Amino acid sequence: ETVRGDLVRDILVDSRSTAGAVATLHRDSYVVLLALASIGLMTTIWAVNRFMNLFGVTTFNAVLQGLDLITIALPPALPATVTFGLVYAIKRLQKKRILVTRASAVVSSAWLDVLCFDKTGECLCTSMLSCLW
Repeated sequence: ETVRGDLVRDILVDSRSTAGAVATLHRDSYVVLLALASIGLMTTIWAVNRFMNLFGVTTFNAVLQGLDLITIALPPALPATVTFGLVYAIKRLQKKRILVTRASAVVSSAWLDVLCFDKTGECLCTSMLSCLW
């Protein structure tokens, strides 16, 4: 239990204050993905029924066309796109000489409008405060 050990631990491990925000972010992203998947599934069922009844398409071809709708509603490249955006944001911060040790901190800080420091340049408060004027 040294000061250096505490510093390294704080850098490498998510603190308790940001862990809740990250968990909320993950939960919200799963809700969005579930909503997209359910919309894709409902439109697939509707489209398969419509293709078979209106156009006389075989069941196999109608299901293939319906699976296209699921792919459109829930793109397989979505995680790669989000990762690319995060890497791009970290690169931009590095160009401004800002060291990023946790990618989740970049996502959390995207919601900030103002960040206040004391006269020495330290941010002493570990929790987020919001003030209404």
